[in-house]
Amino acid sequence: MNKKFWAFALCAVVSVAFYGVLRFQLNAPEIAVVTYGTLEEHFYTEARVFYDQRVINSPINGRLVRIAEEGQRVSKGDVIARIDGSEANVYMEKLKDIDDQISKIKEAGNGIFSRDIASINKMIDEDMKKLQEAVNRGDSASVEKYRQDIKKLNDERKRIAKVSGFNVDEIISLLKQRKEILSKLSKNSIQLMAPQPGLLHYISNKQAVSAGQVVVSLIDNYQWYIQFHTGVGDLKQGQLVDIEFSDYSVPVKFYVSSVKKTNSGYDVVLSTTYYVKDFYKKRNEKVKVVLKNVEGLKIPRSALSKKGDITGVYVLKEKPVFYPVKVVSAYGKYAIVENENAGGGIKVYDEIIIDRRGEGGGRKD
Repeated sequence: MNKKFWAFALCAVVSVAFYGVLRFQLNAPEIAVVTYGTLEEHFYTEARVFYDQRVINSPINGRLVRIAEEGQRVSKGDVIARIDGSEANVYMEKLKDIDDQISKIKEAGNGIFSRDIASINKMIDEDMKKLQEAVNRGDSASVEKYRQDIKKLNDERKRIAKVSGFNVDEIISLLKQRKEILSKLSKNSIQLMAPQPGLLHYISNKQAVSAGQVVVSLIDNYQWYIQFHTGVGDLKQGQLVDIEFSDYSVPVKFYVSSVKKTNSGYDVVLSTTYYVKDFYKKRNEKVKVVLKNVEGLKIPRSALSKKGDITGVYVLKEKPVFYPVKVVSAYGKYAIVENENAGGGIKVYDEIIIDRRGEGGGRKD
């Protein structure tokens, strides 16, 4: 009888003790540690990339010949491309043939290496350039003058080198033919020159182009824009934010150019002068918009509590002590806070009590 009684009594004590421990564990406060950290306020959105550009149209039907490279920075006046008409190749072949004939005639007697011959050849070359200019101008008096000069020099070279020399009248005839071909070629092969500096982008990937077709654009590579729609109303005109692109290793700083409120949120335009490689190739991008990074005492938002109208946290000491704090930034599950009282408050490594009734912030006493 006594043994049964004591066994029963022992079981009862153990059960009560276990219940007490279990109840304590179930009601024990959850603890977090105050740290010094950074809180990033951000959101993701689909953005449209755009930029200022000037387009160039093809003046004629023909074939697009690329001269400058895609994505190359060009200066005003640079030749960036050429449009060859249907007869351009024929005229180019004729021009090459005439140039070859002129070169062969000018090189007559070049096998003689005396100093006098070299000097005469140099003077002939100079007069030949002047003759060509005179032919292009249609200046018959100058043509005759240089014809006589070249003839005299050629006769002198023949006398010294005892070679046949060349026929000056033949040279003049070829130069006139060259002028006519160049005139026709200028109407069948047109160079496209950059009207302003910029980043070159070939809009047409085809060689065959039509008159009036947009073939090239010059992009202002000093100013880039993105535009997006968002429900986040924290962006203000003139604000500086970081934009992260999935294929770019570092954030790019953008200024908020405009914010327009709509029925469904905000239309936002951002601009930057930072250069991003191949930015002109982008159209629609998923981007991360970093509003700001705040440093300070970092705690879980669920540790924030209310004591009357005062926001604060309970620090675990011999008994919980309430310290008022100012919430500097709250985003996601965390908050950056400052002590309200200059004389004291929470500090790094303090253990604080987390309210178990929700993540949105805390207990109300």
